Amino acid sequence: MSNITHQSGVTGANRVTRKLKLFGVSEGQADALVSEIRQLSGMEIVGYSPASATLTFVYDAAQCGVDTVAKVLNSFGAGFATSTWNRVKMGYFRFTDQNIKDNAAHQPHCCNKSPRL
Repeated sequence: MSNITHQSGVTGANRVTRKLKLFGVSEGQADALVSEIRQLSGMEIVGYSPASATLTFVYDAAQCGVDTVAKVLNSFGAGFATSTWNRVKMGYFRFTDQNIKDNAAHQPHCCNKSPRL
């Protein structure tokens, strides 16, 4: 078993990595944007590459989501790029984030008992 330590509140099983292109990020606001995203609950790692205008972030999907990051981007006048590939990835990321949240909140039942009616 590995001894990987995560930021407080981040569960390794729910930890996901996302990499998406951005638009509307100026050089002066990139550092403020990254620090604001880092403040989100469940966010572990945030990095921005100005050369490729790419935001890479790692977070606990049971606590945070791509839409939460999008709200922060919109408050800075930036956003995720609207290319076809970026939109496909966003849809997939939303689906998996919701799936992880649902599974984290699920209360399992014993397989040997009959279900409650």
